[in-house]
Amino acid sequence: MTLHVVALGLLQGVAELLPISSSAHVILLQKFLGYDPSSAEMLFVLVMLHAGTMGAVIHRYVLGSRSLHAVRPAILATLLTLCGAALIKYGLAFFWHTEIELLFRQTTFISYGLLAVGLMMLCLPRHEGSKEVTMPSACAIGAIQVVSAALRGFSRSGATISMALFLGIKRQYAEDFSFLLALLLTPFVLVHEIHRLWALGALSWPLVEMGMLGALVAYGSGFVALRFLSQLIATDRFRYFGIYCLLFAIVNVIAS
Repeated sequence: MTLHVVALGLLQGVAELLPISSSAHVILLQKFLGYDPSSAEMLFVLVMLHAGTMGAVIHRYVLGSRSLHAVRPAILATLLTLCGAALIKYGLAFFWHTEIELLFRQTTFISYGLLAVGLMMLCLPRHEGSKEVTMPSACAIGAIQVVSAALRGFSRSGATISMALFLGIKRQYAEDFSFLLALLLTPFVLVHEIHRLWALGALSWPLVEMGMLGALVAYGSGFVALRFLSQLIATDRFRYFGIYCLLFAIVNVIAS
């Protein structure tokens, strides 16, 4: 399983920090390798991979030369995301008697998410915005982040950066704000999954070791991906990822 975790970590680090939906890529690779993406063990590995990529974000933005803006709006957007995700989770359980994690098995939903975020990026305005993030714009970005929490394939970074650019926010601020949201959101997701695994009695030291290995690999590949992403956003080539998402969705539909 070690080589599989390394492969998942490499893929996660690149796909999480580029707007192409890391969850879609990792879930499909898990299925290809013969794992159940909705199992508690694979969900824990996925969360640990996210934690690794957030280490890369901290390295580049918090410890590096870049500065983060709009902390208060980011807290508001994160609270809206958590509330919205909770409503979806309990709504699925109450009305449809299912868990959101079980949707990870549905490759059709992944394709819908990829199509939606791909079209969103292709429709971005050409001109450079000049605004900073405000409380109202944070609400809109937080709302679109709720969709990414529920619909695998709907890239969180792609959706939040695109929404910020639609609102006329400066490109650098849009990028910084999107990853600040990731920094705030990831600890909640990590704690939730650890608690769920503990309650199920599925948390073991070998699993933690595998998760830590994957996180380390994701950190390395994620740091490289961040430098690439910043260059593309600055030169207005962000929309190219929209083409990739559309093609990926079509291939996924054909393959499934």
